[in-house]
Amino acid sequence: MPLWVRMAIAQTIQLVGFANVVAFFLALLYLGGDASMGKVADGHYFLSSHGHLTEVSRAVFRYSEVHGSIVVWSLPIMFIAMGWGIHLRTLMRRRT
Repeated sequence: MPLWVRMAIAQTIQLVGFANVVAFFLALLYLGGDASMGKVADGHYFLSSHGHLTEVSRAVFRYSEVHGSIVVWSLPIMFIAMGWGIHLRTLMRRRT
């Protein structure tokens, strides 16, 4: 696979990972917290931010749970892609 294709793949992974993190934090701000520290009590769903609970629907709570899990799993992938991109840039410099 050509070097420029590998570089494009690494950059795409980085961009998608970064956009996902930004989307998560924007959702966190908009919704008033996230489900990782939230709670479910008597059929009511609460997101948490700095100890403040915000009641939300089950669907919003589930969205926050899933998106939070995706961010946790995508961060290491994004950092690996960053390291791969650095490695590829080094290879590109050696070839010129």
